[in-house]
Parts: sequence; structure tokens; C-alpha cells
Amino acid sequence: MKFLPQKFRETQADWFGKQGISWHISVVVCKVQGNLQHQTLVHIVKNSPQESDTVIWIMEHVLATLKLEHPEISTAYFRQDNAGCYHSVALLCACPEISKHTSIHIKRVYFSDPQGGKGACDRKAATVKGHVRRYINEGHDVATTEGVKDAILSSWWDTWSTSSTGR
Repeated sequence: MKFLPQKFRETQADWFGKQGISWHISVVVCKVQGNLQHQTLVHIVKNSPQESDTVIWIMEHVLATLKLEHPEISTAYFRQDNAGCYHSVALLCACPEISKHTSIHIKRVYFSDPQGGKGACDRKAATVKGHVRRYINEGHDVATTEGVKDAILSSWWDTWSTSSTGR
């Protein structure tokens, strides 16, 4: 996905000719002690094109992160959309190597049907975009990868602190 940089106040000249900031959302659903849990990981990619090499790195990072948090996880199934960077030979051939490095066996890679409706990542992306829009409306600029990170974390913290204090 691409995020177009935005400023709180921007001129018409600032609007045209923007380059997007690449970001990738992973939603992990796992069964821990008999309960289904989900976790969202957002990777904001700096100075890298959206191609299969980047996706391979992100897949490996997601599995390595999961293995650190949940050492009992041994198998993974990937469900991805039909973008070109996902259904490439390089990505499919990298799955055994990723499995070796992370000790999590990638059992299957699914590709969602283009007409199959929106998935979990699209729902999370809408929430994240809402947080970024709120951050911009508060008077901040989001024009760099660091700005996107700050926007996401500021809204996350507000949401978490509100729900944890019972307000």
C-alpha cells in the first residue's frame, strides 16, 4: 500500500507530484491456549520499492517476531492478495528458507480471490488511516516515514490509554 504524504495546511502546488510512502500491514491470527487472538504488525518501508524482495523480508520479520512472542508456534499459513509482489516465483521459492530461519513451517500460501471481499488487513488499514487523518487534523504534518509512525503511535496510545483507564 502507499500512503500519500499530507500536511495540515498544504497549497495546491504541494498536492501534485507526490511520491507515496510504502507500508505493509500484516494481521496475524493464532490460537494461544485454545483462544483465537489477533495481532497487527505495520511495516513502514523507507527507500525501498514495493517488490517481492521487500515482501520476503517482511514475511520473515513477522514470523521471527511471532516466534519471539510465542515460541510454541510451529506452523504458519499466509493469505495474501493478488498484487504482483505476492504471487511471484521469488516469494514462493523463499518460503522454505524463511521456514528454516524462523523455525516456523510455512505450510501453505493462499491468494485471496479478487472478488472475495475485503480481508482483515483492509479493515485494519482503514483504522490506521483514520488514526493518521485524526493526527493530521490535530495540526501535524505526515510527510515522512517517521511522521507516519508518529501518527500511528499517537492514536494508538490515546486509544490504549483511554481503554485501559476505563474512560
